[in-house]
Amino acid sequence: MEKNLNINNSKMNEQNTNNLNINDPKMNEQNTNNQNTNNQNTNHQNTDDQRTNNESVITSEHMKRLDRTLIFKGNRVEVYEDVILKPDGEEVRYDYVHNRSGAGILLVDRASVNGEEKEELIFVKQYRNTLDDYDIEIPAGCQNYPEEDFKECALREAEEETGFIPEKVFYITKMIAAVGLFDEQTAIFIGTDLKNGQIKRDDDEYIELIRMSLDEAVRNIYEHKIIDSKTIIAILAYKDMKNKLK
Repeated sequence: MEKNLNINNSKMNEQNTNNLNINDPKMNEQNTNNQNTNNQNTNHQNTDDQRTNNESVITSEHMKRLDRTLIFKGNRVEVYEDVILKPDGEEVRYDYVHNRSGAGILLVDRASVNGEEKEELIFVKQYRNTLDDYDIEIPAGCQNYPEEDFKECALREAEEETGFIPEKVFYITKMIAAVGLFDEQTAIFIGTDLKNGQIKRDDDEYIELIRMSLDEAVRNIYEHKIIDSKTIIAILAYKDMKNKLK
C-alpha cells in the first residue's frame, strides 16, 4: 500500500508538475499582461489625476493688481507701472501702456474688364516713425471716443484715407498687437461693393494708395514687404473666406 501510494503520488506529482510547467507560462503571460494593463490604467489614472490637480492649481490661483501709477503721458499713449501680487505672495512690477482702441478695414474693389471680373485690394502706404520708413497697411485709425462703434470707426477711416465707402462690411476679429504691454484693441473688417466718398486726411497724413491682387498681397507677406499685423490678419482672413466659397 505504501509502495503503491508512493508510486501514485509520484505519478500524481509528475502529472501535477507537468501541468504546472505547461500552464505556468500561459498563466504567467496572462498575469503579466493583466498586470501591465492594470499598471497602464493606474498610470493613466494617476496622470489624469495629476493633470486635474495641476489644472485646478493653475485656475484657482490668480495674479492680483495692487496698484497702478502713471509714469509718463505722451501725445497718444500713457505709460503706467503696475504692482502685481503673485500667488506665492511676491510683488512684481509690470509696464502697462494705454492707447485708444480702433479699427481697420481691407477694401476689396471689383470691376468688370472686357467681360471678366477684376479684383484689387486697396492699401495705404504711409510713413511710420517706428520704422523710419514707409509701410503698407489697410486703412485704419483710433476711435474718436471710447464708446464709438468699431464698424463706424472703420468706415470713417476708409473714407477719410481712401475716398471709398464699402456698402458691404464683414467683421473678422479683434486683436491686440502686443498683449504683454499694450491694451489697444483693433477690430478688423473686410469691405466690398465700394462707392465713392470724400478723402479727408489729417494734416500729418501723407498717404499713397496701393492696389494689388490677393495673390500679390499674400506673396508680399512672405517676402516681408507687408509686416503690419492687422494688415496680415485681414489679407489671410480674406484669402480664407474666398477659399471657403470655392
